[in-house]
Amino acid sequence: MNIRIENVKNFYPVMQRWADDHQFILPHEALMPWDIFVLSNEKGVDQYCVGLWIASHVAITAFPLSNLDCKPNVKNLYKLYEYLETYIKKLNKQDDYNIGIFWTTAGTEGYKKFLEKNNWSGLMKNEDHYVKLIE
Repeated sequence: MNIRIENVKNFYPVMQRWADDHQFILPHEALMPWDIFVLSNEKGVDQYCVGLWIASHVAITAFPLSNLDCKPNVKNLYKLYEYLETYIKKLNKQDDYNIGIFWTTAGTEGYKKFLEKNNWSGLMKNEDHYVKLIE
């Protein structure tokens, strides 16, 4: 497994293809964050991606996408989010950052259970928004 950071300009066409495969509507490229985190398997095949917005003291992910062509394992999506949390903590060691909240969305019950087991809290009933406090 490998995780890299792509810029949205280069990776957006792939994101659009994956979104189309899922029948998701992806926001226009101009509305996406610049940094797209991509997880690939041992063979170098990209499996998951997610963007990361950072605003003030909040880091937000949305629109996680998977490559249906390679039958991705959802456990790797969890690894991607664990990587993002580590990335945020590294940013916080710099003087310009003080990110205290990591915010995401979760559509499937399995993913929601993963979040809840890893100290994420649901924000509202009947909504898919979850937050985790970064310490």
